[in-house]
Amino acid sequence: MKRITMILLIPLLFNTFAAAQESLKSDDTALEKGIALVNEEKYEEALPFINEAISADEENAELYRLLGQILEMLDETEEAIEAWTLCLTLTEDEELEKEAKLHLEALEE
Repeated sequence: MKRITMILLIPLLFNTFAAAQESLKSDDTALEKGIALVNEEKYEEALPFINEAISADEENAELYRLLGQILEMLDETEEAIEAWTLCLTLTEDEELEKEAKLHLEALEE
């Protein structure tokens, strides 16, 4: 089951990166560095940069979506639940709301 989740999650990560980049200032180097590390599958190393981007824009649901997905890749279930919950709380996008709810349901099983 976990392997299937990982296979399905990887393409979503790349779509999330694009959405997160579009929703932030173009000079957000922390996010760019974090995304570059994720593209190299260096998820643990990407976390500080993603957290820095979140610190600069704490109301951005897309960043919490990205964080939640990375934490899922690292099997950090409790932290992923926190990230997805914040994403759900902050989003006004119906599709992102559905996605967050699906992830939360799967993580809480």
